[in-house]
Amino acid sequence: MFIQDNQASSMYTKYVNELSSIYDEREAKAVANLIFKTFLENYSPHKNIQLSESELLKLHFALKDLKNFKPVQYVIGHTEFYRLKIHVNEGVLIPRPETEELVDFIAQEHRGQALKIADFCCGSGCIALGLKSGLPQAAVYAYDVSPDAITVTQQNAEENQLEISTVQMDLLTAVPIEKNFDLIVSNPPYIPENEKNTLHDNVVKHEPHLALFVSNENPLLFYNRIVALAKLMLKDGGRVYFELHEAYGKEVEKLLKQNGFSEIRLLKDLSEKERFASAVYKHT
Repeated sequence: MFIQDNQASSMYTKYVNELSSIYDEREAKAVANLIFKTFLENYSPHKNIQLSESELLKLHFALKDLKNFKPVQYVIGHTEFYRLKIHVNEGVLIPRPETEELVDFIAQEHRGQALKIADFCCGSGCIALGLKSGLPQAAVYAYDVSPDAITVTQQNAEENQLEISTVQMDLLTAVPIEKNFDLIVSNPPYIPENEKNTLHDNVVKHEPHLALFVSNENPLLFYNRIVALAKLMLKDGGRVYFELHEAYGKEVEKLLKQNGFSEIRLLKDLSEKERFASAVYKHT
């Protein structure tokens, strides 16, 4: 049974103790702090406040979800990304720190430029909105096959007061309407199915498999398609930026070379893993 004591300190101790079966102590405390700050209006770790019945119920159901490996970002309904509040649910991936690195790299590289940008497989819209935030003069288009993802992206655009265009589109079959992009960016599905058992239950049980996994036989499925579309949609001298699986950097580099891209770069994340690729396409 959930503890009936309505003192915040007792509840917090209960949280940390029960979450320690899933997280290490530092992570358990961080998750508990985030939950308490989100659900308790006057919470302070230095004050032992009385909790209302509705607050107790919120904490009860949140702990139940967390113990079922539901990521804390889904439990509270949002996360922070590139100084933006990004709403998330189980229809979209939770933005990763590596993706934030990619957005910052692009924003720094193109600071002040009025670009036309396409974000394929936009999910929550974190890349599109991060780039619009960092490059306010840019015109940003966010594409995804999932209607849920498009809805979440639109919600996040409104929440952050950023104007972008959203398009529901099956990347693998659709013919693009918009052209003359300066920049195409994508964090597409890239984890082979045979790696599922290497991932935490938080990911496998709750995050959308459509946005995570590709077949073992064709791990570059989306990169092949995006490269083909980029040749049609980019302006002369336009660029592509990818987030990628650390094991497939050389294969993506080879794919780009075979399709006439130049100035190809494989970039490392803060953990020194090859996680990003960039290249230029010239029509002549």
